[in-house]
Amino acid sequence: MRTANAPLQLLKQKRSSALIDAQRIEAKVARFGNSAETAGVRTDQLCVAGMFREYIAMLDEAIGPLS
Repeated sequence: MRTANAPLQLLKQKRSSALIDAQRIEAKVARFGNSAETAGVRTDQLCVAGMFREYIAMLDEAIGPLS
């Protein structure tokens, strides 16, 4: 049985999951250091973390009116 709060709960779960993933990626990037060898990987990982942050912001906008 679905409740009226099911969509809100799903959005909050997705946000929590995305936040955990973004934090893990950012922590991994912090451990890379600033060597030239890891510059490309750092850039790619920071781009992915940025996409997660944008996704989180979008979820925040969707959650706002529902809560």
